[in-house]
Order: sequence, then C-alpha cells, then structure tokens
Amino acid sequence: MGGMLVKCPCFGCPEPVLYVSKERPLLVQNHKDTRGPVARARFPRRFWDADFYGLAILAEFAQQPWASTIVLQPPPATDSSETEAELATLLQLAEAERPVRISEIVAQDGSGFLNYFLRLLMMSEESHPATFKVIKAAARVSEMLMAHYKVQYSRARPQQLAPALMPPIPAQLHP
Repeated sequence: MGGMLVKCPCFGCPEPVLYVSKERPLLVQNHKDTRGPVARARFPRRFWDADFYGLAILAEFAQQPWASTIVLQPPPATDSSETEAELATLLQLAEAERPVRISEIVAQDGSGFLNYFLRLLMMSEESHPATFKVIKAAARVSEMLMAHYKVQYSRARPQQLAPALMPPIPAQLHP
C-alpha cells in the first residue's frame, strides 16, 4: 500500500523519518540520541510558553506566606466622605481627561495593555524573552492577588455609585 514519507528535523537528533499511511497512521523511526542518557533529557525552559511558565511561578508564590505579609487597609465605606471625595475627583478626571484619552483606553482594552506596555519598554517577547517571562509571571501573581482582594472587599465600582462614570468599554465581570 502507498503512503507518504515525511522528513522533518527533530530536536537533538538527526532527521527522523515519519511514515504516514492508512495502515500505519504515524510511526516514528528515530536515530539514537547522541547527547547522553535519555534520563537527563529535560524540556528546555526557553521553549516554555510565557503564560504557562507564569502559572508555575504562581504555584510557587501561592505557597509563600503572602497573606500575612501583604496587609491592605479596607476601602472606605460606600457612604463615607472619603468615597464622595474619590467620586468627585473621578468625575472631574472623566470630564477633563476621557475625551483626550479615549483612543489610549480602547488600545489598552483586553490584551492590548500588555502590547501597549511592551511598546513603552521598546521590547517584545522575541527581543527580550527572559524579561517577557518575568512580566508574564508577575502578571499571573498580581491577577491572583487582585482576585483575592476583590473577593475580600467586594467594593462597589464607581459607576454603581455615580452612573456618569460608566466606562467607555465593557468592564470585566468581577467587582
């Protein structure tokens, strides 16, 4: 029976030969790895996706005593004079700054913030791979902390108290 012969390079070995046919969908005939015992083989860290690497760092961070180290004061009460002053400031900023900043706000929506931030640093995942992984790991840790404190304090959003502060883009579904 006929089949298809596919050659492609394999990491750390000469070209393996892949035979694809109806009888044998995918078989790999590989040459012996000349780098040393297979027991020492590890997936290279540089090939880790930055988001997945960030999850590994998050797991390590979560095992630390961060909850007793990071101490935040609770936000002011919704009906406090401090909250009223915050809302007044936000209303002034929304009126003065939002029209000028709307294109920047839209550009940073969703995953656009990371791209915006990387452009400010004049870097990319390709130009600075280690720094990019640190940024992604820090983002994962900060997401966990943000969610923890949002659940703990459950502070109302400004637009719930002052509808004129409705954001120009849809907000995420968390407090």
